[in-house]
This record gives sequence, C-alpha cells and structure tokens, in this order.
Amino acid sequence: GFGRIDGRVVVTVLVDERGGVACARGSSDAHPILRRYCEEAARKWQFKPLLAKGKPVAMTGPIVFRLKR
Repeated sequence: GFGRIDGRVVVTVLVDERGGVACARGSSDAHPILRRYCEEAARKWQFKPLLAKGKPVAMTGPIVFRLKR
C-alpha cells in the first residue's frame, strides 16, 4: 500500500483510434508517488474507440482517481 498517502489524481489520457491509451499525464499538484501509480494504471486501460462519421478517432479526456487509506 501507500501508507498514509491519499488524495485525488486527475490523469489526462490520449486514447488512440484502437481504444488504447497512447499517453497518460497526472495532475502536477498530486503526490508524485500517487501520480506515477495512477499514470501507470491508466496506461493499462482499454476503451471502446470513439467514432466520428463512422470512423474511429483519437480523443483526450480525464480520468479521476480518488485514493484513500
């Protein structure tokens, strides 16, 4: 575990046309250990591709992690 570290981390992700996370960047105000953990977790996620005019497109959006002891 993370001991006494808790908090909220917003990770901005770039999801590619296949639904994979191409880039994940945590909020700079988050604890560095939590930020790194959440970025690594977000990179493992898989999404259903977003369609625009019937074709898959890349998109950017936030994932909010709330970590408590």
